[in-house]
Formats: sequence, C-alpha cells, structure tokens
Amino acid sequence: MRWTLAVGIIVVGILGGGCTGTGTGASASLTAATAGAAVPSPSTASASPASAAGASTAPSAPTSSSAPTTTPTPAAERTPLPAFSLTSTAFAPRTNIPRRYTCDGADISPPLAWSGAPEGTAALVLIVHDPDAGFLHWLAYEIPGAPSGTLPEAIPASASTPVQGRNGFGKIGYGGPCPPHGATAHHYVFGIWAVSRTLGLGAGKTAAEVEAAMGGDILGTAELVGLYKRQ
Repeated sequence: MRWTLAVGIIVVGILGGGCTGTGTGASASLTAATAGAAVPSPSTASASPASAAGASTAPSAPTSSSAPTTTPTPAAERTPLPAFSLTSTAFAPRTNIPRRYTCDGADISPPLAWSGAPEGTAALVLIVHDPDAGFLHWLAYEIPGAPSGTLPEAIPASASTPVQGRNGFGKIGYGGPCPPHGATAHHYVFGIWAVSRTLGLGAGKTAAEVEAAMGGDILGTAELVGLYKRQ
C-alpha cells in the first residue's frame, strides 16, 4: 500500500496544470495534489498515474513557477523505497536541458541510462513531468527490466519498446519542455520505477491506467531533474 501511494503522489503532480501547447490530461484531483509542491519526485508518496486519468481539459499557463534549486528534492530524502540511479549524457542533474530536447528545438527525447535497479526488476516505468505546471511530458512503460540499461535519444512514438502512453499534449510519445515565454525556469522530473512484473499494457494508456497496473509491485525508484527556461 505504501508503495502504491509513492507512485500516486507523483503522477497527480503530472497532469494537473498546463503547458503553453494545447492538449489534454488534467484532472481536479491532480491539480489539488500538486499545489504547493515545488518539485515532486518519483520517490514522493502521493500523485500517481491513476490520479491523472480523470476528466481531460486543455492545459493552461501556470499561475506561478518555482525558481531553480540546487538542493535535493525533499521527497526523495523521505522515500520509503530503495533508490537507484537515473542519468543522461545530455544534461547533468539540475542543470539546463538542451534546446534540442524541447519544443523550441527538435523536440526529441533525451538519452537516458539507469543503474542499480533492485533485484527482481521485471519492468520499468518512466514518467516525465513538469511539476511547476502540473503537466505530463512523457509516459513510457514495459521497459525491459535489468539492473542497468539505456533508452536511446529520439525514441519515436511508433516504437515497440518502450511502449508509450499519451502525454499532456494529447499525443502518444515524448513532448519536450515548453514553458511560457518569460517564465522562470521550470523543473522537469524524469522519474523511473522498478516493478516486479510486466504490466501487460498496450500503447496509448493514461498515467492512471499505468499506475493502476503497477499496483503495489514497485521495488524502487530513481529520478533526474532538469531545468528549462524560454527566452
């Protein structure tokens, strides 16, 4: 039960608000759950993909945004789940995400690598969201479980592995950072969960459906936070 909630807290923060693009994926419960949380993390114990699967509305520009920070996400320090590592060769933790991976550039997914996943990991779930806007940017699941592994740059929406869900723009696959012009830098949380079994899900699922499929079978979690600000 405690593990299920850990996913829940995050995903609520994922789909509550909006980005400057148009799309779907907000629910009242998500918005409420993320209010006041500067940078939710995969190890936080609340928002979940499930919370995201409610009514869908067009995202709106956030009313406020968190200033960049170099301190660890508090939630990550409280996590009851074993932690492992998630990194990218494209950017270091809590540094700027290159334009190439945003709506101002090629809008392709960045390369990612994980290591130290718990023994017994059968599959991994990746959720990328902007907690400053309450917006889901990427949902990928059925990632083959292994102690370590990589996701290459520019995974297309049509890829068979990983299987991908629907993002806040209403599309399957990755949708890069796209905060309002002139806003302070937004945080982009790349959260990955190790699960003890495959989920048996097809493409196009919502965060809510993925969270429900994960249930209490989460073994561990990791996060990578990047920043992006549009001029």
